[in-house]
Amino acid sequence: MARKSKQKSGSRTTKKKRKKPAAALAAAVRTIGVISTITITKDMKNAIKAGVNDTSIKLKFSYVGSYKKAKVKKKFDKFNGNVNLIITCGGNKTYNWIASLADSTKFISLVGSTPTQVSPFCLGGVTLDSAGGNLDRVHHLVDGNLVTSKKK
Repeated sequence: MARKSKQKSGSRTTKKKRKKPAAALAAAVRTIGVISTITITKDMKNAIKAGVNDTSIKLKFSYVGSYKKAKVKKKFDKFNGNVNLIITCGGNKTYNWIASLADSTKFISLVGSTPTQVSPFCLGGVTLDSAGGNLDRVHHLVDGNLVTSKKK
């Protein structure tokens, strides 16, 4: 004779809760990804947070440390489709890489000079007009006798 399994009193069967896919969870939270080819200082992070001015928006910072397209693409792929907006820092080289990669994710850029072509996915940005600054620094160093050149 087979025994019947007894159910504990007060226990009931429950349905397992299904987890939402990660993409659905990410879409519920407004997120901005920051891709920078220049060092992201604490002051830069604070300035971006102050500019966003909304604590409900999650900021994700990603430092590339290189102007190589493959490295920038790796960071872009990490954010693409997982954030609502990308901010680029690091100049026109970074802007151009992101502009060539963007297929739906919107972005804004911090650049040293205005890009020659504007991507349809670029919502705008800030031009610092600092591209000529490097030449000014070189002239200052040379004219100030801080740099010596070798005589032939």
